[in-house]
Amino acid sequence: MSPFFLGHDTGKLTTIARTATINSMSTIHKEVYDAFLEAGTSEEKAESAAHAIATVPEGLVTEESLKSALSELKYELKYEMYRLFTTGIGVVLAAIAALAIFK
Repeated sequence: MSPFFLGHDTGKLTTIARTATINSMSTIHKEVYDAFLEAGTSEEKAESAAHAIATVPEGLVTEESLKSALSELKYELKYEMYRLFTTGIGVVLAAIAALAIFK
């Protein structure tokens, strides 16, 4: 068993875990976390609030989702332009063939 389960001080473990969590936060998370601490909020509440603010609600448009959608639209547009171009060439060739036949 771990020494933490044998009655040893778990405060150090909690501090290490909290420090690891804070170090893994992005810059914005840290800024929010620090702002809550400066406002007098406890470390636990500041950490919880920083994570809550950083969590993107489902359905919210992100930069990555916009880039992905734009890329997909560009691909579809290129495909449709190619399809219309080749159809146009086919129509022109058919018209030329019809003119040559019915001359």
